[in-house]
Amino acid sequence: MKILKKFLKKNFDQRTLNRLYLTFTNTYDNPLIQFSRKIMNIFRPKYSSLFLFTLPKSASESICYELTDILNFNRKLISAHEYFINDIFSRHLIRQVNFKGDIVCDHIPLNEFNKKCIEHYKIFNKIIINIRDPRNAIISFAFYCKRQMGHDLLKNEFSEFMRPKLDQSIVNMNDFQLIDYFIKNYYSHFIDWISQWSNYAEKKNNVLILKYEDFDNDPKTYIQNILNFKSYPNSISDGHKFKKKIHVNNKNKLSETDYKIQMTKDQILYVDKIGEMVLKKFYKITYE
Repeated sequence: MKILKKFLKKNFDQRTLNRLYLTFTNTYDNPLIQFSRKIMNIFRPKYSSLFLFTLPKSASESICYELTDILNFNRKLISAHEYFINDIFSRHLIRQVNFKGDIVCDHIPLNEFNKKCIEHYKIFNKIIINIRDPRNAIISFAFYCKRQMGHDLLKNEFSEFMRPKLDQSIVNMNDFQLIDYFIKNYYSHFIDWISQWSNYAEKKNNVLILKYEDFDNDPKTYIQNILNFKSYPNSISDGHKFKKKIHVNNKNKLSETDYKIQMTKDQILYVDKIGEMVLKKFYKITYE
């Protein structure tokens, strides 16, 4: 990299260098960027790409930070979600992740098209599914959406979970109204997401289901389970410090995402009934 910098300074004036720098940093598909990535990839560990599909608000960012740090992987800046949903998977996603040493993390559901892609393309040799207690996840999602109202993330990254369209009046709702609104409109999407992936995993030996709660309690064991499942030779040293804390809501209190505190008894009975099969499989029914 130092040699490249010396070469550029020797052969280009400052104005040209500035333009190159702006082009380099602002354009994803610029040839200079592609070239530099190829050079960097020579020195990257030659492991197969890691696909991590997660339920919204289940610490996916924190998990990815740890994995990229331990494996020296590259977190893909592209949104895998767009390529799946828009049915242009083979022309775009494969082209960008066909080299080794990458993590693709997204919230894609297991619809029929996505299933065909996963079963067809060999890069999906092993998949990690990260779930969370949907009763807590929907509360975290509700507070998050209220804070991020109008942000493109809600239209793009979480589009599969936003049917019907999000009502802008949520910014004026109190906590009870907000949670009730999300339970009635979006909770079933969370249950469906977990149910579809877990049913698929039962018939496959290349899908590992992990839980957000395990990452929260023991991140080292959680990450090591991923490394073992993917047959990566890395192991986490005793001195490794987990840098990223799990995101909680705006007041930074875990009680804000505890459904037993935030929901009324009627709401708890309602969400337990809708998610009964998933909850019995991975968690517990509240009043049993």
